[in-house]
Amino acid sequence: MILNREFEGKKEGVFFRRVELPVRRLGRMGTAAGRFWRAARQVPADLYQLHDPELLPAGWALAREGKRVVYDAHEDLPRQLLDKGWIPSLLRPGLSRAARWGEERLTRKFVCCLGATPEIARRFPQGRVFRNFPLPEEFPAGPDPASRPRQALYLGSITRERGLFTMLEAVEAAGIPLLLAGRMESGELSRQAVDHPGWSMVRWMGLRGREELPALMDQCRMGLLLLQGTDAYRRSMPIKLFEYQMAGLPVVASDFPLWRQLTQEKGVLFVPPGDARAAAQAIRRLAQEDDLVRRLGREGRELAMGRFDGRREQERLVSLWNSLVLEETQGREGGLG
Repeated sequence: MILNREFEGKKEGVFFRRVELPVRRLGRMGTAAGRFWRAARQVPADLYQLHDPELLPAGWALAREGKRVVYDAHEDLPRQLLDKGWIPSLLRPGLSRAARWGEERLTRKFVCCLGATPEIARRFPQGRVFRNFPLPEEFPAGPDPASRPRQALYLGSITRERGLFTMLEAVEAAGIPLLLAGRMESGELSRQAVDHPGWSMVRWMGLRGREELPALMDQCRMGLLLLQGTDAYRRSMPIKLFEYQMAGLPVVASDFPLWRQLTQEKGVLFVPPGDARAAAQAIRRLAQEDDLVRRLGREGRELAMGRFDGRREQERLVSLWNSLVLEETQGREGGLG
């Protein structure tokens, strides 16, 4: 069973239970752990896996009760806090240190902590690397990208740090529509975006389910991933880039050395982070040059299928779950003996 805040019912053989959470960020941070802990206690699971840092107190409470808990750290929370625009700059270093200390303390009794990068995994004594790569069946190769409408696409969480205003400036300068799909970080950010001149180029799609993403990709010639040059993003594993590539979409992405290394510079036009003018030039090239679009789309697809196939990571994760459950079973049997 998966506890979440959007959906309740059975989907693809998995049971989802909806947990009501406040809309505002501070409200969620203050109540999410308690509500998820109460809901999780009603589920007699062999293993509990958490993904959100705000749920770590719930995991800590479950572990104290003898439950086997896994923490999946997708991103480097302490580094991210150093660049959050909604946090006053003077408070960020202290909050970053507090987050690092909190993660270490709250996860001590967890049976495993998964890190999206080796650097994240090394922060935990029981850390293991698990890369969140896409599944080919979720992102099939679409039509020839050069035959698709001259539109750009961004999918995912929408924040200032993830390049919202760089994208708006770039598509306005390039004169290319932007399909924008995901969750806005806040109402204030949404109002600022709507007031931006570049919003006139946006086709706002709102939050969409994963099953809808291939159809959105089929409507666009390129994917955008114009993240700001924060320390956390420079060290990140860009799942959205891998998804674009697996679907055969050329990508305009921030120029980070790790991303160049991961992609072998295939399927991507790199631009300096925060440089809307350079991004606009790359967008115009992909809108105009059919041969370039076909080559980058083909290269990216081949690379993703060879290096970023999530099925192998999925098999590793299932094997890990089975081994952790087996350890618990053997421990109980040993205790009874």
